[in-house]
Amino acid sequence: MLRSLLNLKTKTRSSFEWMLLELRHKRYLTRF
Repeated sequence: MLRSLLNLKTKTRSSFEWMLLELRHKRYLTRF
């Protein structure tokens, strides 16, 4: 899980996209 997230972070150049990804992850965690 962490490795894939790090890979996505390195692939995405814009920090804005990474912020949106983090928000999605937080939403996913709040569901449980």
